[in-house]
Parts: sequence; structure tokens; C-alpha cells
Amino acid sequence: MAGDYAQFLKRLFDLDQDHISQEQITKLNSIFDQYECQPDELKNISQLYYTLSKWLRAILVYTKQQQQIQ
Repeated sequence: MAGDYAQFLKRLFDLDQDHISQEQITKLNSIFDQYECQPDELKNISQLYYTLSKWLRAILVYTKQQQQIQ
């Protein structure tokens, strides 16, 4: 089980934020549009979920800004 967590963290750290597809962006936005996926709701469930959602939202902001620059 620890290997699963290590692999998950490795994939997060290795994420190529400069090449996130529009399909991935759309999926993330549809997830974040759900009430139960709002930061305040996630914070009540788990600090890990809350932190991960904040990180993913930051990636989305970064991607949007990169698209505007190009």
C-alpha cells in the first residue's frame, strides 16, 4: 500500500503542467463545479483532499494563464 502512495506522489511531482489537455481541464472543471468539491466542503472532510484540490486549482489557473500568453 505504501508503494501506491509513493507512486501517486511521484506522478504528482512529475506532472507536466505545461501540457495539460483541454479534455483534462474540462474534467477537472466539471468536478470542481460540484458543491461537495468546493474547498470549504473538502476542508471539513479531509486536509489531504483540501490541499490536493487547492493544488489542482492552482494548476488550472496556471494552465489558463499559459493559454492566454500563447
